[in-house]
Amino acid sequence: MLFAAYVSAASSEPSNRVGAEPVEVLVPYGDAPSAFGRLYVPKSATKPPVVILYHGGFWRRSGGDLNLMTPMAEALVDAGYAVWNVEYGRTGERFGGWPYTFDHVLESLAILDDFGVTYGVDASRPIVVGHSAGGHLALWAGAQPATDVAGVIALAPIVDLELADENGLGNGAVADLLGGHVIDVPERFAASRIGHLGDVPAVVITSALDDSVSAEYSAGVGSDRLVEVGVDSATHLSMIRTDGDTWTLVTYWIENLLTARE
Repeated sequence: MLFAAYVSAASSEPSNRVGAEPVEVLVPYGDAPSAFGRLYVPKSATKPPVVILYHGGFWRRSGGDLNLMTPMAEALVDAGYAVWNVEYGRTGERFGGWPYTFDHVLESLAILDDFGVTYGVDASRPIVVGHSAGGHLALWAGAQPATDVAGVIALAPIVDLELADENGLGNGAVADLLGGHVIDVPERFAASRIGHLGDVPAVVITSALDDSVSAEYSAGVGSDRLVEVGVDSATHLSMIRTDGDTWTLVTYWIENLLTARE
């Protein structure tokens, strides 16, 4: 498909758009200090679908937190979606890195059923969106056998962990996450790989201007329904801005994947 087709299709507003102020709730999903998230619910929507966000920052506490995704969360809830903006344990804190980061991802998904009951959202088959390290976690979540998601959208995801480790991406971020290099902890690398998503749709968006996570690190996603899109106008951090071409792609694919699940 052509990018122009994405832009044209994405220009129309989602059918569930509402105008009321959203409800914002801080929700713990586990016992660890970083096992929490912010749930945004549009006030006037009836069973709005859930979009889950995982932020980047090389899986490090010093790399950022869920506030990186706040503009995206606010834009999505304004468009009528419920948004689960997830924090998780990162390296540099006691309950971060292996295996806690991955446990937190699974726990943050397990709580979704409660949201349906308590807040009236449609959490049956959410869309998962992640950026950078969060893109890796989003894809990893979509590949888990017990996970039922409508699709994953990954912005500059770190997919090839071995290559990233070999090249010392993010000053050794992968070795910090997994507690060693691939030669030291091969079983952890195996458990942390994306694997194959089967028939779960996956959209991987990379940019030629990204000098933090170049496209070579985002290669290798396995999915029967894989779409790979390259843009030329986004830096690594501007990929999560809500005023550019990348955002147009994200909103198009959220609506596309939600429509396809029905």
